[in-house]
Amino acid sequence: VLWKCAYNMNTSLGSFTSTASSGGAIAVRSIQQNGTYSGVSFKPQTVGSSFTLGLGTQDGSGIVVQSDISYGFQVKSDNRLYIMESGTIKVVGGTYKADDEIVVYVNSEGAVEYLQNGISQ
Repeated sequence: VLWKCAYNMNTSLGSFTSTASSGGAIAVRSIQQNGTYSGVSFKPQTVGSSFTLGLGTQDGSGIVVQSDISYGFQVKSDNRLYIMESGTIKVVGGTYKADDEIVVYVNSEGAVEYLQNGISQ
């Protein structure tokens, strides 16, 4: 993945790292359905920080805001996962550990699914 509109982020091919308390980046290309699922996955490298990551659209202004994420996870400094839809918390999930695999994807039927280490949330 290549990134554009990086705001307070260091980006490289396929990854990004925040350089401030808030920031964001947008993938240059859209995620295409491949017959099974399409989405995004990530593994938090540490616990104790807060960020939101998921699927969404952006208005082209170059400023990424939480409401740009239509479906995603918010990782909070209290080590909890929250399922977010259009900037609103929909589900308070369990805790997470560094290197847990967090996935948001659209399945082959077109429904959005949220997984933590392969388990539906």
